[in-house]
Amino acid sequence: AMSPQVFDDTVRNDPEVSSRTASHRFQELKNKLFVNHYFLLTKFLVPIAFTDVAVDIAEQFLNRSIAQAADVVETLASFGLAYVLVKFFVGVLGEVRQAGLVLVHDRPSYYKILICTLVG
Repeated sequence: AMSPQVFDDTVRNDPEVSSRTASHRFQELKNKLFVNHYFLLTKFLVPIAFTDVAVDIAEQFLNRSIAQAADVVETLASFGLAYVLVKFFVGVLGEVRQAGLVLVHDRPSYYKILICTLVG
């Protein structure tokens, strides 16, 4: 490890580094890191936002197509029934997924969760 005195002498002898103060260099480094972090965060969140908007738009198309159908009552009833059935099965599988994330460590514990899923 360099002692602070050796580091200061090295910085003073370097013409590119010595023209800037240490606080200025630190601020530049901090700005680069924050810009990079915000870029990565934006890169992660933008597809999620687009997906959320796409789900909302698809829901509006579905509502409009049900309202435009020739037999609205039957279409709405069948959609309601299908929606409840899908929510029922997806809800159970969602719980099993959470349990699997916590409880599965090896092959035998995987089989225990698989049996519980099939029985449930």
